[in-house]
Amino acid sequence: MEKQQRQQVEKNMQEAREKLEAEMEDAYHEHQANLLRQDLLRRQEELRRMEELHSQEMQKRKELQLRQEEERRRREEEMLRKREMEEQMRRQREENYRMGGFMDREREMRMNSGGAMGLGAGQKFPMGGLGFEGQQGMGSSPGNMMGNDMRNERFSQGGPRGMGPGNPGYGRVREEFDGPSKKPRF
Repeated sequence: MEKQQRQQVEKNMQEAREKLEAEMEDAYHEHQANLLRQDLLRRQEELRRMEELHSQEMQKRKELQLRQEEERRRREEEMLRKREMEEQMRRQREENYRMGGFMDREREMRMNSGGAMGLGAGQKFPMGGLGFEGQQGMGSSPGNMMGNDMRNERFSQGGPRGMGPGNPGYGRVREEFDGPSKKPRF
């Protein structure tokens, strides 16, 4: 009987030990599962933060790219405006130059034709004798020819005529001129 009780006690102890080991095994697995769950949650949170940071970074890059494109577009528009203004100013200068040339030609034609037409309605003297027709060619009037001869003789240093008493330009004064060599200044 004592042997049976001992066997029963050993059997109960064995069952209790096995049950305890099974519970410990379950607790261990439960603990491991909890650790894995916590690790998974931590990694998910980290992944979410990284995705958020990545999203923010992409948004910043996009905004920067948009700003750069806007700045580039603004610079291009400014360059285009500047070129258009320069082109407009160039055209205006050319137009002014052409108009100025046209006006000069028109004025010259009016002045030249004014002398040929005689006295106009508002003119009290002919324009032809004022020297405005000098544009037509040198020596067209006797006054111009005389002016050229005087200039040439006044500043000549001998030149092709040569120097000597036989040369009328030797004294640098015209033979027919009998007045003083200089005009008095007032």
